[in-house]
Amino acid sequence: MNNTTNTSVTLHINSIINVVSLFMDCVALLTCMIYLCIIIVRVIQLKVYRRRRYFNISLILSINIISDIFVKALLQTTHVSYPTFARDFLMVDKSADKTIYQMRAYMLWSINGVVYWSYTLVAFYRFVRVIYPTKVWLQRSFIYVYVLIPGEHLAVFSAMLVIPFVFESIRIFPGEVYCTVIPLPCYSIVYASFVMFNIPFNIVCIFYYLITRRLRQTTAVRREQDLYRRDFIVIRRMIVNMILLIIAIIPYGIVALKGYIEHNFYSLTERIEWLSSSLSSCLFAFTLPFITPKLREFLKQNRIMPANN
Repeated sequence: MNNTTNTSVTLHINSIINVVSLFMDCVALLTCMIYLCIIIVRVIQLKVYRRRRYFNISLILSINIISDIFVKALLQTTHVSYPTFARDFLMVDKSADKTIYQMRAYMLWSINGVVYWSYTLVAFYRFVRVIYPTKVWLQRSFIYVYVLIPGEHLAVFSAMLVIPFVFESIRIFPGEVYCTVIPLPCYSIVYASFVMFNIPFNIVCIFYYLITRRLRQTTAVRREQDLYRRDFIVIRRMIVNMILLIIAIIPYGIVALKGYIEHNFYSLTERIEWLSSSLSSCLFAFTLPFITPKLREFLKQNRIMPANN
């Protein structure tokens, strides 16, 4: 009787966690759609009424991050959250070819990494403006549109191919209706975390350190110092945001550590993992205006953000 009760409680907790995760994915999707609509409307207004081109690098990088967050939340909704919701509440178990499930899982894990690397690209742009202000070719928009942004996506997706084809770690998780990276053995998760988060986070920290040192050594005029300081503040906000994302995955880390010690993982572990991922999508979306000045400017003009921000 007790075992039956415990199982029922666990199933209810799992279902509630997934509902919260699905809700946060929808919030992230809606937020990104609002951002994109505001950008499109504002750019059209500037082009039609003021005859101005407004596609500078900062705006291009903003659109890149917004698009990546949107795709991440959409993939998680269609691959994990909604199928799980349908199985838990609607008693619908949609089966598909295992290869399709594995492909979705690979794309979802890869786009998770792309979001962090898109942050790194923003930090690189700020870094170049401060450290190499005379390298004009590194501040051309076509370099980002045709080289760096596609190269970033290609590099991450290529690096993540190791997981399905070398480690062969993408399989259907026991008790769930989707494929994911199986936590055991742990080397696949360790590799994925390095590619997705550890490397880009360390690169951003290095850029932050170099810009800080440059600010202390510079003898530039006040206008240039203000520009450098603005780039410095943007990267500092990015680091703070990434630290918040680390804090968001602490619950999953605790449950996963317990699973590694016991050499056994349960559905609750996966539900908490995807809840952390959904929370990160919301954090990415909500904090984006604070690291992209052009997006913040558009939101202020549409009165979505207070004018004193």
